[in-house]
Amino acid sequence: MPDSNPHATSSRCAHCNDDVGRRPIMFAEKAFCCQGCQLVYQILEQNDLSAYYTIEDNAGISLKTIGGMEGYDYLDESSVIDKLVTRTNESHGLVTLHLPQIHCSSCIWLLERLYKLKPGIFSSRVDFMRKELEIRFDTQLLSLRSLVELLHSLGYKPTIDIHGTKAISYDRDMIIKIGVAGFSFGNIMLFSFPEYLGLEDIQFRLWFGYISILLILPSLFIGAKDYFTQAFQSIYYKNFNISIPLALGMLAMFGISIFDILYNQGSGYLDSLAGLIFFLLLGKWYQHKSYNFLSFDRNYKSYFPISVTRMEDGLGNNISIDKIVEGDLLLIKNNQIIPCDSILMNENANVDYSFVTGESTPIHIQSGDQLFAGGRLINKSVTVTALKKVNNSYLVSLWNNSIFDKSKSNVQSTNDLISSYFSAVILLLSVLGFAIWINHSLEKAVLTFASVLIIACPCAIAITRPFLQGNVLRLFAKHGIYIRNGAVLETSSNIQSVVFDKTGTLTIQHKNNISYVGENLTEEEKEIIFSITSQSVHPLSIGISKELVDQRAVVISDFEEISGAGLQGVCNGKHIRIGSSKFIHGMKDEGGQTRVYIQIEGRKPGYYVFKNSYRPELETVVHELKKQSKTLVVISGDNDWEYSELQRVFGNGSSLYFNQSPDDKHRRILSLQSNSKVAMIGDGLNDAVALKQSDVGIVITEEGNHFTPSCDVIIDAKSFGHISSFFKICKHTQYIVYGAYTLAAMYNIIGLSFALQGKLSPIVAAILMPASSLTIVLYTVLTSSYLLRKNLKEVNQEGVKKAIRQALHENAPYKMAQTSI
Repeated sequence: MPDSNPHATSSRCAHCNDDVGRRPIMFAEKAFCCQGCQLVYQILEQNDLSAYYTIEDNAGISLKTIGGMEGYDYLDESSVIDKLVTRTNESHGLVTLHLPQIHCSSCIWLLERLYKLKPGIFSSRVDFMRKELEIRFDTQLLSLRSLVELLHSLGYKPTIDIHGTKAISYDRDMIIKIGVAGFSFGNIMLFSFPEYLGLEDIQFRLWFGYISILLILPSLFIGAKDYFTQAFQSIYYKNFNISIPLALGMLAMFGISIFDILYNQGSGYLDSLAGLIFFLLLGKWYQHKSYNFLSFDRNYKSYFPISVTRMEDGLGNNISIDKIVEGDLLLIKNNQIIPCDSILMNENANVDYSFVTGESTPIHIQSGDQLFAGGRLINKSVTVTALKKVNNSYLVSLWNNSIFDKSKSNVQSTNDLISSYFSAVILLLSVLGFAIWINHSLEKAVLTFASVLIIACPCAIAITRPFLQGNVLRLFAKHGIYIRNGAVLETSSNIQSVVFDKTGTLTIQHKNNISYVGENLTEEEKEIIFSITSQSVHPLSIGISKELVDQRAVVISDFEEISGAGLQGVCNGKHIRIGSSKFIHGMKDEGGQTRVYIQIEGRKPGYYVFKNSYRPELETVVHELKKQSKTLVVISGDNDWEYSELQRVFGNGSSLYFNQSPDDKHRRILSLQSNSKVAMIGDGLNDAVALKQSDVGIVITEEGNHFTPSCDVIIDAKSFGHISSFFKICKHTQYIVYGAYTLAAMYNIIGLSFALQGKLSPIVAAILMPASSLTIVLYTVLTSSYLLRKNLKEVNQEGVKKAIRQALHENAPYKMAQTSI
C-alpha cells in the first residue's frame, strides 16, 4: 500500500511531474502528488504500459484537479446511450468522445492502448486535431459509463455532449484568453499615452508604469500560460520547439520593462508585450477556426452520394440515403452497404461487418433480428425495415476507419524534426543578436533578442499541408470526386501504373445494346429472369432487369450471387441460374461476345448478348494519362471479344488481360507493385480485393450506390473524364507545398535581417508572425482553388448535382419482389 512519508524530500511527481510538496505519497520508491496519480502509475505498470512516460515530455496529467467521478449515472439511461453510441452489431458499439486534455504523443500512445487496460475494448483511435477519441467496444462486457469512468481515472475527463452539438471548450478557453490579453493590451496602451505624446511628468510615468505591471500579469499568467508551460516541458526534457523562443522573448521583454519602471529608467515595453500576446492568440484562434471550417465542410457538407431502393406498394424507387425515415421498407441488394440500423424481414441473411470491426467472418442473421449500419450484405438481397434515419457522418467515419488506412505518412514526424532544428537555430541567432548589441545598449540588445525570437516562426511547416489538403479534398468533393484523406493525395501524386476494370468502369451501365438469342421465353420465364437480376447491383444484371422492367415481380428464394460467375435461386419451385458460360456450361465462352447465359430447371434456352457502350471521355482520359507517362493496364473478367477496340483506344505499350477472376486481378496488382506504385480503378464489385491491395483504390459509381469502404477515392461516373486531371492535380499540390515553404523561408530571412539590425520592434514582430500564417493560408487556399478550377473548368457544379438526382430518378418506378424463404 502507498504511504505518506513526512520525511521525504520535495521532488517531482513520477506521473504528472508536479511538485509533490512536503508529504508525498510513496509507491515503488517513487513519489506522487496525489493518490490519483499513484493509481494511474500502478495501473500502467501492471499492464506493461510504463513506456508511456518515456515517449513524450511531461506525459502524465495531474489528477488533483479533475474532480471525482460522481454524476455519471445518466450514462446508464438507454436514451442517452442511443444518442452517444452507434451499434455496429449486437455486441459491438462505437462511441466518439471529446477529450480536451489530449496534449502530446504520450496521450495518443496511451489512449490507443486502452484495450490492454479493460477487457472488452476492441480498439481506440485518437484524432489529435479534434482532441477526440473513437472507441470500439463490446457492449455486452462494457457499459458507456464504465468507459467514461476509465478515461476519467486516467486523467482524461470527457466532455459529454448529448445534444449533438460540437464541443466548445477549446473555443471558450481561447476566447477568454484573447479577452484577457485584449483587456491588458488596450489599457496598457491607454496608460502609455503620456509617453507616446512626449509628456515628461515623471510622477505620472512612474504610477502608470506600476499600473501597467499589474495589468500585464493576467495576460502573462492566463493568456500566455500555454506558451510558458510548453516551453518549460520542452526545456526540461530537451525537446526543442517553437514555444521556447516565444517564451524567452516574452520573459526578456517583461524583465527589461520591470527594470526600467522600478529604477525609473523609462516606461518599458509592456505595451509591446501585451500586444505580442494578444496578436499571437488571435493568430492561433484563426488557424484553429480555419482548419475546423475546412474539416467541417469536408466531413459533413460534402459527403459522398449513396442511394438505396425504397419499396412502396410493391414498387421500388432509388432514393438518396438522407431521405430514409423510420419505418421505410428498403431493398438491400447483394454487396450493398446497409445504410442504417434496421430489422431483417427475410428468413435469414449473412452480413459482413469487417468494414466496421475488422472481423472477416460473416454474421448469420435471422428474421426479425436487428441489422446495423455499415455491414455489407453477402450473396443475397433482402428487405429491411429502417429503425432510424441515416447518420451520414457515421458512414464517413466508417470510410475513415484505420483498418483501411493503406498509406501511412511520415510528414508529421518530418515537420517535428524540422521545427526542432529551426527552433535551435533561432535560439542561436537571438543570442548572436544580443551579443552584437550588448556593447552599445542593453535595451537594444534585449529588444533585438526578443524580436528575433518572435519574428521567426516555422508555422508554415505545420499548417501548409493540413490547409492545402483540406481545401483540395473539399473542392474535389464539389466536383463528384470523394477522397478518403490527405494522405491519399500524396500517394496519388506518385502513381506510375493505372489499372482499369472494364465492365461498369470503362463501359456505361445503362447504354448497353442488349439482345436475346435463343428459344422464345415464356412470360413466366421472363418474370423469373427479371426478379433474380433485380437482386444484384452488377452492371450486366442491372442491364437485363431494366430490359425486362415491364415484367411482374415474383418471389425469389435461396438467392445467391457468386462473385465473377453469376446468380442462382429458386422461383415457383424452379431452380434458375444466370451467368457466364463457365458457370452455366462448365467451359469458357468462345462466342466472341459478352454473353449472359440462362438456365431454368436444367433447360438452357439461350443467352443475352451485350454490345458495350464505352464512356465518351475514355479516349481523352487515356491520352492524358499517357502524357503523364503512366503505364496503363486493363484487367477484365469478361472475354476478349472487344480486344481490338480496346487495343485501338489504349494503344501500344498498354497491357490488356481478359477472363480474369477476382484472384487473378489481385495477383496482377501484386505483380505490378513489385516495381511501381499502382492505382486500381473499378466499380467495387468483383475487384474489391484488387482495390484494397492497390496503393490507391478508385471506385466509379454509376448511381451512387457502390460504396466500398476499402477504396480510397469514390468518383461519380459523371466525373469519369477528370481521372487524368485528378492525378495531375495531386502532383501539382506537392509543388504548392514547396512554394509555401519558399514563402516561409523568404519571410524568415527578411524578418530576421531587420530584427538582427535592431530595426524591428517586438510588437511589429508579433503582428507579422500571425500575418505570415495568414499569408500561407491564403496562398495554399487560393492556389489550390485556382489549380482545380483550371483543370476542372468544364464541370458545372449544379450540373453534377442535377446528374446525380437524375441518376436516382431517371426511370419510372420499377417493380420489385421481396425475397422470402
